[in-house]
Amino acid sequence: SAGNIAGAGDDKTGDIMQEIRGQIDFTLNLIDNLLIWGQSQQNQIEYRPEKCNITDLVLESFNLLNKHAEMKKIELSFSHRGSPFAWFDRNLVAIILRNLITNAIKFTDEDGRIYVLSEEINAITPYVRISVRDTGVGIDITGLDRLRKNWISPSTRGTRGEKGTGLGLQLCYDLVRVNKGEMNIESTRGEGTTVSFTLPTQNLP
Repeated sequence: SAGNIAGAGDDKTGDIMQEIRGQIDFTLNLIDNLLIWGQSQQNQIEYRPEKCNITDLVLESFNLLNKHAEMKKIELSFSHRGSPFAWFDRNLVAIILRNLITNAIKFTDEDGRIYVLSEEINAITPYVRISVRDTGVGIDITGLDRLRKNWISPSTRGTRGEKGTGLGLQLCYDLVRVNKGEMNIESTRGEGTTVSFTLPTQNLP
């Protein structure tokens, strides 16, 4: 019927608009990454730490990337243990979170899940650890060892052919170091990946 034909057209238009939106978001993220990466290579990144709530940034990242997750029917979830407050540069940590969650979406199949956890760790120097865990394709031992050595990875396509730059993890590693934290990665091929990073709970010199 005419009604069915119109409905099908509307669905197709919606799919096309989602694809265009995804390409625009990818391009903006790529430009952001290249600009910040270029600054990091010249030690020109402006580091302006303040006491911030990491929960706010995680939820902002979810709002920004939820359309990407919905296109692959991926569920995003967040939880925190202890205080979510830490000292960091808000703009730089927003870029870290956006890259890590985008990566997780890219390498997770349809109907997968991505969990973000923030937890306060009371050690000699207290810090907050943020973990981004996915149920994606994972990384084999050789690839994991290579990543841990230099955080540089070749640009590979995601589970639906999504493009990448190869800069994401190296940029995140550099920005975490600027924010006085450390980054770690754990992964099992076929089961998923967890990338975590720490932020101090006090303003370190």
